[in-house]
Amino acid sequence: MSNRDLILLFQDNTDDYFLFERALRKVGIANSIRLVRYFEEATCYLGGVGVYNDRTVYPLPALVIVDLSVLAGTGFKLLRWIRSKPRFAKLPLIALGRSRQDPWVQAAYDAGANAFFVKTLNMSELVATLEDLELIRDILRTEPAETSDAGFIESGWQELSSIG
Repeated sequence: MSNRDLILLFQDNTDDYFLFERALRKVGIANSIRLVRYFEEATCYLGGVGVYNDRTVYPLPALVIVDLSVLAGTGFKLLRWIRSKPRFAKLPLIALGRSRQDPWVQAAYDAGANAFFVKTLNMSELVATLEDLELIRDILRTEPAETSDAGFIESGWQELSSIG
């Protein structure tokens, strides 16, 4: 599996994950979706730390989708963490929030999201939203930027351990 084949979804609700996965498949996006539930799990995955150090098994994603409602603001923390790493400067990030009036919209962009869309638990609404969101298809059609794990994996655990 290459990174063009992977969407990393930061989501703590398994039912929401399965709904999102089914909706992506309904709109013709059949990429692999990896679920990460906790901030530490997400940063270890992205950093290639611990069990995630084998990039043939755990490739870097082409896209990260972050549910902002995960565990009291850790979605924002994850967006900021990703954007603080130069090697992820071009990694596309999509934030999910409860509504367009939500004060999180601007905060998501400020934290580094490239796009924001409303999270819904209604399958037909979610499919309609994803059909309109050409951004996902554009990202997954684009050739991935070359990235190197050299040095990052070695220092990654110290960096991850010092995150406050």
